[in-house]
Amino acid sequence: MQGFLITAYREPQYLGELINEITEYGDRVWLHIDRKSTFTGADLQLQHPELVQVFQQYSINWGGVRHLEAIILLMSHALQADDIAYYHIISGQDAIVSYPKENELGEAILMNAQQVLPSDIITMRRLEQYNCFPNADTRMLPVRAINKAIYGIQQLTSHTHTHIPNMNKTYKGVIWSSMPAAAMRFVMEYHNSHPEYLRFLRHTLIPEEFFLQTIIMNSPFSTHVATTNSRYTDWTMRNGSLPAYLDGSDIDAIRSGNYLFARKIDPSISSLLLQELRKDSISAHNGQYHTQLL
Repeated sequence: MQGFLITAYREPQYLGELINEITEYGDRVWLHIDRKSTFTGADLQLQHPELVQVFQQYSINWGGVRHLEAIILLMSHALQADDIAYYHIISGQDAIVSYPKENELGEAILMNAQQVLPSDIITMRRLEQYNCFPNADTRMLPVRAINKAIYGIQQLTSHTHTHIPNMNKTYKGVIWSSMPAAAMRFVMEYHNSHPEYLRFLRHTLIPEEFFLQTIIMNSPFSTHVATTNSRYTDWTMRNGSLPAYLDGSDIDAIRSGNYLFARKIDPSISSLLLQELRKDSISAHNGQYHTQLL
């Protein structure tokens, strides 16, 4: 059995449809809804609510630590299930391209992981700069101004931090990833036994992009990390969003790749794409369309 960890904040109708697609296969879902959202788990039209556990604990802002804390919350509860062999971390704005097959995944960890080098000035600054407002939207002008001033003081006093405690190397990547239960359990055990790790990341911009990657890539599990996270994303500004809201023009690129998921989805902008993905799903069930995973 597989487990899906989902964080969401909008589009309850689409979110319900996504969850129903998962539970139709008998797999389980752990869901966190942003506390600021105008809907709750009770508003989702779930076909198998017994397979879904819903939380609404954190109010999440861009770049802050609360999204990571929400994912850690989901991980801790999901790992209490003893019948889950493989986990996927996705967002409520994902679409399923090719439903994951547990027997094909094996021990593979589908995760983007790039080592942070001194030449990566932007990322190095994220590590060096102390974020004074770990729960605020760090794009807000007052927050940026204060953090910039503090960074100037840090540089003058040589109090910048460039190395995550107890880690030989630092890695970054998106949080959206998939891994076997053993790898996720290792991450949680490290997190629980090394509180200084999250203490450092708490005051880092977008800490979720370092959390999984740095633990796994400094562990024996690093040899199981695949070259892709099997998620299609367009990292350009398009349809009013970065990454882009996907639309019908993305279908050929998605079909030509080996993807399990695609994001970001807006039900209106992405309506044609979703129709095509549903057609592919029906064909796959009939044995007429197959996407090789790895």
